[in-house]
Amino acid sequence: MGYKKVALISYQNDFSKIHHDTFVSNFKGSVVKDIVITNNSTDVAPDILKLKDSDIDAIFSTDIAFFFANGLDKLRRIDVTVPVFSQYAVELPAVRSLVDGVMYSFPDGVDENEGAVFGMAKDSAVILSHVIEKCGEDTMCAQSVLKDQFTDGVIQRNIILKKIQNGIPTRI
Repeated sequence: MGYKKVALISYQNDFSKIHHDTFVSNFKGSVVKDIVITNNSTDVAPDILKLKDSDIDAIFSTDIAFFFANGLDKLRRIDVTVPVFSQYAVELPAVRSLVDGVMYSFPDGVDENEGAVFGMAKDSAVILSHVIEKCGEDTMCAQSVLKDQFTDGVIQRNIILKKIQNGIPTRI
């Protein structure tokens, strides 16, 4: 989308770190601010103040905790109005009211009415139930079936971009 200078907001947990590291290794521009919020911090305001008057085009937040801490509202209060991106976790119905305007990645081929988290878990359960029916307790057989069926046992999906507007996810 042409963004060259971004702020990256992440947390000290494995989920957030994976998204942080993946973003850093794939983003073609530069990460101007790299803010890591400690797990025990419930107030993100001091960290967000680091973004005031920053020369950034966008923000990528790697963790849903930022939105539960009213991060968007706090950004707006200090007049930081650049686009905010995240990942599929923000599409959860309980979070939609907290993330209006946020753009997020979403795995294609997942039932959007169920949400990505539930949809991917359901897909995994269906796949594994067939593997268990075929292989029983034979883990070598299960590994072989999964490797044959998927790349290294992983389903490859396209990622699409969506935006929450008035609580409704819309494809961009």
